[in-house]
Amino acid sequence: MNNEINSFSSLLVEIFSSSFSSLLGKSFQFQVESVSEGELNDIALEYMGQTLINIKESLNGIDGGILIDTLTITGFADLMLMGSGEGVQELNDDLKDAIKELINQTISAMNIPFNDEFKKKVAFGVISVDTLLDTSSYVGNILIFDISGSFDGKNVKFKIFFSSKLKNLIMVESAEDDDFDFSPEVTAVNPMPKQQKTTYGGKNIDLLLDVEVPVSIRIGSTKMFLKDIVSLSPGNIVELDEYAEEPVVVMVNNKPIAKGEVVIVDGYFGVRIKEIISKEERIKKLRDK
Repeated sequence: MNNEINSFSSLLVEIFSSSFSSLLGKSFQFQVESVSEGELNDIALEYMGQTLINIKESLNGIDGGILIDTLTITGFADLMLMGSGEGVQELNDDLKDAIKELINQTISAMNIPFNDEFKKKVAFGVISVDTLLDTSSYVGNILIFDISGSFDGKNVKFKIFFSSKLKNLIMVESAEDDDFDFSPEVTAVNPMPKQQKTTYGGKNIDLLLDVEVPVSIRIGSTKMFLKDIVSLSPGNIVELDEYAEEPVVVMVNNKPIAKGEVVIVDGYFGVRIKEIISKEERIKKLRDK
C-alpha cells in the first residue's frame, strides 16, 4: 500500500505545483510532508474559522477537502483575479468564486494522470468553499496529506484529505500491509544511451538529425459555414468535434506522429506522449511529401 500512497502523493503535489504556477503566474513548489489516517476532528481545531474547500470525486463517491488559512487562500484568489496577491481574513462571494475556480481547475487536472497511474477513472471537482465552523458533515476515517510549499520566498502549508475510499481505489493486489510508512521516493534518472547511427532505406540520415522541424498540437477540428466565420467576434465559442477527454494529436510537418494529453510544465503548456508511431514510420512520414 505504501507504494500507492507514495505515487498518489507525488501526483498530488505535481499537479498542484504546475497548476498553481500556470494559473497564478508564480513559481510554486509543493511537497508532501506526511500522510496519516484519522478523522477530520483530529485536524479541524487548527483550522476552525478558516477556509474549507469541499472536494467530491463523483464516479467513485470519494469525499474530501482542503483546509487552509483564509489569509493564504484569499491571497491566491486575489492573484487569480489579477490582483497583487494580498489576502484578507474573511471570504466574500467573489473570493469564493475565484477560489472554487482555482481549485477546481487544479483538482480536475488530476483526472487523466490518475487514470494513467492507477487504471481507474475519476472525476474530481470542487463542490463549495466555506468557512469551517463544525465537522458534523464528515464521519469516518480520512487520509490526510500535509502539504507545504513556497512561492516568491513565502512559505505556505495546508492539508488535503480524502475519505478512506481513496485507499481502496488506488490499492493494487500485493503482499504489503496497510500500515503507513510514508517516505518520498527518489527516482534515479538513467543517462541517455549513446545514440546509434540512424539509417533509412540504406541511407545514413545522421546529418539531418539536427535540423529543426515545426511541431504543432491539434486539439480538434470542425466545419463552419462561411457566413458564421465572417460573423465571429470576441466572446464567441467555436465548438470542436472532439470531446474534452480525447487525446491531442502531435503533428510534425503537418503529419500526425503521436497522441497525448496536455500538461503544464513550469508554467508552460506541454504534451505527455501516450501513443506514438515507430521510428521507421516517423522517418517515412517526414520524407513523404
